[in-house]
Amino acid sequence: MPRVLDRGAWAARCRRWLLEAHLPLWAAHGVDREAGGFFERLDAQALAPTGPDQRRSMVCARQLYLWSAAAHRFGQPEHPVLADYAFATLTNKFQDRQNGGFVFSLRRDGSLLDGRKDFYAHAFILFALAHYARLNRRRNEALALAATVWHTLNTRLRLPQGWLAAEAGADWAVEKRGLVQNPHMHLFEALLALWEVSGDTAYRSGARDLISLFRTRLYTGVLGEFFDETGAATGLEGAILEPGHHFEWAWLLRDAARLLEDPSLPMLADGLTRWAETEGTDTARGGVYDQIGRDGTLLQATKRIWPQSEAIKTYATAYSAAPSPETLSPLIARLDFLFTHYLQPDGRWHEHLSAELAPIAPTLPASTPYHIFFALTEAIDALVD
Repeated sequence: MPRVLDRGAWAARCRRWLLEAHLPLWAAHGVDREAGGFFERLDAQALAPTGPDQRRSMVCARQLYLWSAAAHRFGQPEHPVLADYAFATLTNKFQDRQNGGFVFSLRRDGSLLDGRKDFYAHAFILFALAHYARLNRRRNEALALAATVWHTLNTRLRLPQGWLAAEAGADWAVEKRGLVQNPHMHLFEALLALWEVSGDTAYRSGARDLISLFRTRLYTGVLGEFFDETGAATGLEGAILEPGHHFEWAWLLRDAARLLEDPSLPMLADGLTRWAETEGTDTARGGVYDQIGRDGTLLQATKRIWPQSEAIKTYATAYSAAPSPETLSPLIARLDFLFTHYLQPDGRWHEHLSAELAPIAPTLPASTPYHIFFALTEAIDALVD
């Protein structure tokens, strides 16, 4: 059971860890001030960059979100400076001036490593541009770029089946036409953010189309991850279910209910949450499992940090929608689990735990602060009157 702390104390704890530990640590060690851009991962002990010579556009976009959201919330002098730095890195280094869109990855020296066009990365670029535009620094430029990216995705990746291809070649040639859930979820997240910041009805329409895809293809009582080009969940990949994505969609649908004024969506969110609670959570040790099979088989009993953060977002919105001791309790329990087993006092974290809650990953990926910051700020908003 979580330690007894009132809502204000939990909100203060989340804010303090972000503002005094996590953000300063990442600003000091995650920014490559020599070559430009951001390190992909740090050694968890030495806080030195590690891993292959790779810089992904998706990671740069998540860093743009992180520093834009931090600047909007906390207003520390270095936060908007780092947001500007991330925007410049994304637009100056990763844009494909010849083919349109953004390349998948570069080397540290800025040379091209992988020119493929990744749907998942472009969804995060849209999401980050929405949050950067909210700062009103280069708002018009950010929103114009978002409109161009959204148009490009619709013209280049849109398939006759009604979904977007997960990837394309450097020249946008599409070979694989199966349906992949995850990038569509993050596109939904991005379109909601763009609708909120811009008021452009094209984004609202796109978000509604994704709700339809969710209802007709992705969700059948459980949320699938991979489908073939007919929309069927076949083979080994088709059997995979991720509890973290059940929680994430539940949070998104609650947010969409507010932004799109659709009262039917919280019921879908409740169903996703129930499955993730009963099938996707380790009721003995705590924590959200990485993967479950459609037949209920435990495919991966390990527990990455991001599913824990998505559970916090879900319970935060559930509590905000209906404040009560019953809705507060799971939120506090999930926060306590995160601080007890994952977050360290100096701003570091454990990226991946075993089923028995022992750390098994020695690095700090630059893609993860997006998850942690988002979860803790959602919790703060829910817990503060």
